[in-house]
Amino acid sequence: KTLAERTLKEWKFYYVDYKQLKQTLKKAAADDVSNEQLQASFDKILETSQDKLSKFYYDKENWAVNYFVTLQERVESLRASVPAEPGSPSSLSSSSDAEVVTTSSPTGIADDLQFRLEKLSKTDAA
Repeated sequence: KTLAERTLKEWKFYYVDYKQLKQTLKKAAADDVSNEQLQASFDKILETSQDKLSKFYYDKENWAVNYFVTLQERVESLRASVPAEPGSPSSLSSSSDAEVVTTSSPTGIADDLQFRLEKLSKTDAA
């Protein structure tokens, strides 16, 4: 299979068209196109690809941040619905729950979420 065929359907818009880049180079060699024309054509394709990749990263990052906030709200809702036992120490203080996620990496957000969920499950088990 080719790379384009393996691309997820919902991600096809963001795909870097390597085939078009290759065809541009081959056409330039066959048609004896000047270096300036080749450079301009190739740069235009690369710029479009870069814009698509930037949009992909931005869209996925926004999705991850919004999903993380949704999960935090669900955890808070679950905590509020379960009455706390008097005298039981909570390893999740309200101040740690109010921390703002300062990372812009989706991986960092996922790691933070995993850490918090593990911490919550340890508290529930105790």
